[in-house]
Amino acid sequence: MKKGIVTGAQSGIGAACVDRLEREGVEVVSFDLAAGGDYQLDVSDPAAVDATVAQVGPVHILVNSAGIVGPEQTVLVKDRCGVATDLLCQRERGVQPVPGS
Repeated sequence: MKKGIVTGAQSGIGAACVDRLEREGVEVVSFDLAAGGDYQLDVSDPAAVDATVAQVGPVHILVNSAGIVGPEQTVLVKDRCGVATDLLCQRERGVQPVPGS
């Protein structure tokens, strides 16, 4: 069985991705600031990301869907998404593609 992480998993596109991946038989691990998922954390916090991905282990799929919505926050959305992508995708952070996935 493949395993995937979805950030921003409690609402919107992230929640839709969780639903679809689960229907496809993927073991989904959800990250979100909102309560109710597998891990409640801020993906722009390097220490939180490090600790959480160490618990999750290797994954086949990563969906970066975390973000902030609002007219006053356009620049912040761009910055946060860039930081989150870097933190979750870097090899040294522990989220690496599984060979053959």
